[in-house]
Amino acid sequence: MRSPTCSGLLFTLILLVTAGVPVGPTGAQEVQEVQEIDGIAAIVGEEIILKSEVYLQFQLELGGQGLDESSLSEEQRDQLYATILDRLIDRSVIVEQARIDSVIVSRSEVETAIDEWINTIKTNLGSEANFRQQLLAEGITEQELRRRRQSIAEMELLQNIMFTQKLDWRPGQVSRRRGEEFLLETADELMIIRHIFLKKPEDLDTEAIAKRMIEDLRRLIVEDGEDFAAIAREHSADPGSRPLGGDLGSAPRGNFVPSIDDAVWSLPIGEVSAPIQTQFGWHLVEVISRDSTNAHARHILLAGVGIREALADTIGMIESALEAGEEFEAVAVHFSDAESAQNRQAYYALLPKGFSPNTGIPAEWYQALEAIEPGAWTEPLEVDDGINILQLLAVDVESVTLVLQYDFSTVQFYIHSIERQEAAGNWLSDLRSRTYIEIKPGP
Repeated sequence: MRSPTCSGLLFTLILLVTAGVPVGPTGAQEVQEVQEIDGIAAIVGEEIILKSEVYLQFQLELGGQGLDESSLSEEQRDQLYATILDRLIDRSVIVEQARIDSVIVSRSEVETAIDEWINTIKTNLGSEANFRQQLLAEGITEQELRRRRQSIAEMELLQNIMFTQKLDWRPGQVSRRRGEEFLLETADELMIIRHIFLKKPEDLDTEAIAKRMIEDLRRLIVEDGEDFAAIAREHSADPGSRPLGGDLGSAPRGNFVPSIDDAVWSLPIGEVSAPIQTQFGWHLVEVISRDSTNAHARHILLAGVGIREALADTIGMIESALEAGEEFEAVAVHFSDAESAQNRQAYYALLPKGFSPNTGIPAEWYQALEAIEPGAWTEPLEVDDGINILQLLAVDVESVTLVLQYDFSTVQFYIHSIERQEAAGNWLSDLRSRTYIEIKPGP
């Protein structure tokens, strides 16, 4: 199987680390050359912001939202460009003020920040080997990547120092009344969640479960007359052949892993094999046609089957109870393995709407929650240690009371974050008023 890749990731990151060129008497020729090659989006004090940097952030923003530039109207495109440029101007204004205030960061701090950034890339790519492979594909060395990242790492550190040392804001006390008002005022931007958690059985044998399931599928086909292709489309874990009803196409001998290849070249035409185990999981194979050169076959693969199937009976009872109208909290008390079922009324979390990795909640959970109405619950969501079923609550007096009782610290955090953001906005406005800013026309 192929190693995980992230084609173009480093190229994107290389572009992202391109910093501005100093503007001043000694840098005039350099600025002119850059402008001719690229184009200047804005000048902020002695910093310039290149249009290429704005456009890169533009593309990253679209990618993060799963959008394509062609889907935007001209007005939407201009608005997004202006928003991103404004964000970059804020960054440059802070860095400019840091220079005026003689705020500096040490070489070791910059190197540490770059180390952390590189480690994040390696984690995203899956391994050190994949990172090296991607460097080779992009035609750049790690040393050059680090060099290009240096200036922006320094800018990010300067921003953090300025916000920490120069922003005149301290968190104040938040009363329960203020917390309640905040939650009700921002109800359209929040999600209040209950959950039921089913712990993965300690003795779970996923291979044994997969084998039992593949045997059941074989019985459906061989004894009950179910269509092989229909079963493959519904159950197979092979993303390539599943939409094709398990069809593997025609291929010469030796095209598959040995045990599958043996079956393809020895099974009678139209006969379904016994379960075959490979490094990918358990298979059923059927030969559609064969001649001296090629064999045309199809298969069903079950791989990594486990937690949800092992807990299928319990999940079924939970879903039946909820569909019969039992209260989610009561069902959680009866079935959930989470301590919150007993001592927090099954309360799970207060979340902002719209996925953000900062919440620590998987993106697929957000997708599941956004697809249901308040009061409803999600399908079972599998994680490494078990199964979660989430209920979305309406943000009203009853659910707000639940949050205030069990999660007041999160409410305080949100309120403080907003207050700090407002203070930062006022501080930035003041800095902007004292900084030379020239915005060039157009995207």
